[in-house]
Amino acid sequence: MLLEVKGLTHVYMQGTPFEVSALKETNLQIARGSITGIIGQTGSGKSTLVQHFNGLLTPSKGRVFFDGRDIWAGKTLLREVRRRVGLLFQYPEEQLFEDRVYDDVAFGIKNLKLSPAEEAERVKRALKQVNLDYQGVKDRSPFSLSGGEKRRAAMAGVLVMNPELLILDEPTAGLDPRGRREILREIKELHREENLTVVIVSHSMEDIAWLAEDLVVLQDGEIILKGPPEAVFAREERLKEAGLSVPEVNRVLKRLKEAGFDLETGIYTVEEAEEEIWRAVGGKSCEPH
Repeated sequence: MLLEVKGLTHVYMQGTPFEVSALKETNLQIARGSITGIIGQTGSGKSTLVQHFNGLLTPSKGRVFFDGRDIWAGKTLLREVRRRVGLLFQYPEEQLFEDRVYDDVAFGIKNLKLSPAEEAERVKRALKQVNLDYQGVKDRSPFSLSGGEKRRAAMAGVLVMNPELLILDEPTAGLDPRGRREILREIKELHREENLTVVIVSHSMEDIAWLAEDLVVLQDGEIILKGPPEAVFAREERLKEAGLSVPEVNRVLKRLKEAGFDLETGIYTVEEAEEEIWRAVGGKSCEPH
C-alpha cells in the first residue's frame, strides 16, 4: 500500500466548548497506482481526511503511513512526504499570484537548487502533462488564462514536484462543461501514462463514476461504504441516507427499463449507457417492446 491510515481521529478545537469531531477511528488503504474517489456531503470529513495524507493536519488520534512509514516519525520524513504527496485544493486558480505562468508553476521547485535548464525542463514537462503549450503560455499572466486553463496551470504547479500521490479536492468545481471534460481527461491520462496514484474528492457522482476504481463514502466523519463504484452505487438506499445519489444516467436507465426496454441497469457512466442503449435497440428506433 502506498498510503494507509489506522484509527485516524481528528477533533477541531479540542478541549473547548466548540469541539467538533470531524473524523472518528478511520481506517483506509490507498493502493499504489490506483484512482480512489472520496464522496460525502459537505461536513462529512472528506477534506479533513485528505489533509492528513501529507501532514497538513495532525491526527488527534491514530497514525498515517506513507510507503510503510509513519509520516510523523520525524521532521525529515514529513518534509519528504510533502514533496511526494501533491494536494490541489478547491479553486486552486485563486492561489495563482506570479506575473508569469512560468514563475507560478516553478514556485514549488525554487528551493531544489536546480540549474536553469533543469528547472525549465521540469516546468515544460508539467505544463505538457496538463496540455498547456509551454511556449504559448510561459510568459503570459496567469490571470489572462481561461478558467479551465488557470485550473490546469495550478495543477502543473503541483505536478512540477513529481508527486507519487496526487490529491484533488473538487477539481472540476465551478468549471463549464468543456473545462470539466478537459480536467477529467487530463487526470485520467496522468494516471495511465505516469502510473500516478490519484485521490479525488468530489460531489459529482458522474465524475467519480467515470474516473474512480475504488470509492470511499463518508458520513459524519466515518466511512460507511468502500469498494468498486458498481458495488457502492448498488447501495442506493444507503447512499440516500448519507444525502447522496447514484449518477443521473443510472436513474435514466432504470426509467427506460420500467418503460419496457430490455436494459442492464447496473451501469453508471454515460459511455457505457450509450453502448447499452444501442445494444438494446439493435441500432433501430428507440421504441419499447
